[in-house]
Amino acid sequence: MPPEPPGWVKPVGILSIVFGSLGIIGSVCGLAVSGWMISPVWDDMMRQAAEASGDTYTPMPKPSIGSLMQQAALFAWAIVLLVAGIQTLMRKPVARALHLIWAVGKVVLVIWGTWIGLQYSAQMTEWAEQHGDPQATGMMGFGGVASTATTVLMIIWQLAWPTFCLIWFGLVKTKPDDITGGFEPAA
Repeated sequence: MPPEPPGWVKPVGILSIVFGSLGIIGSVCGLAVSGWMISPVWDDMMRQAAEASGDTYTPMPKPSIGSLMQQAALFAWAIVLLVAGIQTLMRKPVARALHLIWAVGKVVLVIWGTWIGLQYSAQMTEWAEQHGDPQATGMMGFGGVASTATTVLMIIWQLAWPTFCLIWFGLVKTKPDDITGGFEPAA
């Protein structure tokens, strides 16, 4: 009787496909929103809304080019994870290398994104203090605590799967037979 194929392959492959797909959707949405916010149409729309309510319009800080570049990199990296998940389901040994490459790159992208996010948050806080109404400015103290908590939770969430992949594929499943189960992978 031939050996049973490894049971972990299916859930790990499916989770990588799901996270890769969500990453593609999220990065496309992030690129769309950032692109919209840097467009002149955004400023015109915000100016008209402010004038209609009797307020003066002061442009908010715009997303940086670095932010757009990071979103584009996240899109590409989500595709790598999607491919890694598909290769895992196909029991191809290359899945291990793809997961390890993706995990290392994702850690770098999380650090880069956190740095960009903290800079943008500081710009928004400064803008709100200079141009916001007293009620909004008074909320900034709570916003700082909430912003920090949100940032920490996002970092933990974003590093959970890369950490698992680094441990699983880097330390636990290190041989091609760990993925193939001794079977010849499908073509």
